[in-house]
Amino acid sequence: MSLIATIAAATGVAAGPWLRGVIYAHSVSYGQPLRSRCTRCGRPATRTRWHALTAVAPLRGRCPTCATHIGPRAGATELLTATVLAILALRAPSPWVLAAWTWAALFGVALALIDSAVLRLPTALTITALTGTLILLAGAAVAAGQPDPLLRSLAAAAGLGLLYLLVVLAPGGGMGPGDAQLAPLIGACLGWLSVAAVVTATLGAVLIAATYVLVMLATRRLRRRDDVPYGVFMLLGAFAMLACGIAAGR
Repeated sequence: MSLIATIAAATGVAAGPWLRGVIYAHSVSYGQPLRSRCTRCGRPATRTRWHALTAVAPLRGRCPTCATHIGPRAGATELLTATVLAILALRAPSPWVLAAWTWAALFGVALALIDSAVLRLPTALTITALTGTLILLAGAAVAAGQPDPLLRSLAAAAGLGLLYLLVVLAPGGGMGPGDAQLAPLIGACLGWLSVAAVVTATLGAVLIAATYVLVMLATRRLRRRDDVPYGVFMLLGAFAMLACGIAAGR
């Protein structure tokens, strides 16, 4: 593993307590207040100021008072994030782009775990992720003296966001507003590489989601009208596209 990938993996490990805190705070049903206390003993567990963007879970992942788990288990989130960031480090064309992808990926991990738990993608997280990513990509464009990738990223973000918005508004579309808010983030990150990367990731998300639904229906663990966390598949499609690019030597 290269030095940059090692540093990226270490960043993922270091970000673990913060991510677990954010996930714990936001893993509530739509319209419910953010969670800040232990569900068992009621003692404070995380912070909810600034939409819980600064929430941090205990290092051991357990309530200091009653030892109840606070958010995802300690270690699992760190391992997942470290793996994702290491792979992004191998694919990023520049340090500035890696910084943008890292910012997006950290929120992406949180969003994926929240969506899989409560079927929602909090607006505070999607907007913060997109804003930071665009700022860092603008820095990448200035540093390289090449505005074309940034313009392509902006166009891809707008185009993919509009596509998902149309699906959300269509009768029986089966998606929620959070999916339309997540789409520009994916479009911005992959649009820096190419339009083909955005298309491939979008098709990959559809394929992964369809496979999941068919398997779950076949095993009767899902009913036809049940909702699925499509945001997870959007993120998996984007990550799979990048991982396959590395495997192919691109």
